[in-house]
Amino acid sequence: MMVEAVILDLKILYDQKTDCLVEECLPLLERLRGLGIKLCLVTKENKEGETRTSQISRLGISRYFDFILIVYEEKKEEDFQRCLAELLLRPHQAVIVGDSIEKEIYPGNKTGMITVWYAVGQFASAHPETGYQKPDIIITKLEDLIGCLMENYPEKGGDHDGSQPAN
Repeated sequence: MMVEAVILDLKILYDQKTDCLVEECLPLLERLRGLGIKLCLVTKENKEGETRTSQISRLGISRYFDFILIVYEEKKEEDFQRCLAELLLRPHQAVIVGDSIEKEIYPGNKTGMITVWYAVGQFASAHPETGYQKPDIIITKLEDLIGCLMENYPEKGGDHDGSQPAN
């Protein structure tokens, strides 16, 4: 199985408190692009203040993404299916990375994608309870994503970096 795309949520790339990208964001996006992996950003629109479109433009990250989807309600399976359709990929070719079991991991698993739980921040203490809530991989640092994908899905090549697949 080859990973062809990574779908990300803006919340894991952006620190709302500092109004800046997290330190690992640009190196991660650049490395993924360098590996030839397609990138998709799925994020929920802000209820007030700056629009997500304006925010993404201001942060200078839109150029890294092949497709950006801004949703107005909680993310659903259909949103991830739309990303796959836009990228012309099947579910097993894509990875969804998110910090929320309910908003990213559950619908990602239901869609048939590889799921990576970024277990940091607001949802880090969540406990997956059902099969669809269990991620394929758990990371606590974004920089571990590439190594973890390369170890578990080595078609793109790479070395082990210490991240652990979820059991």
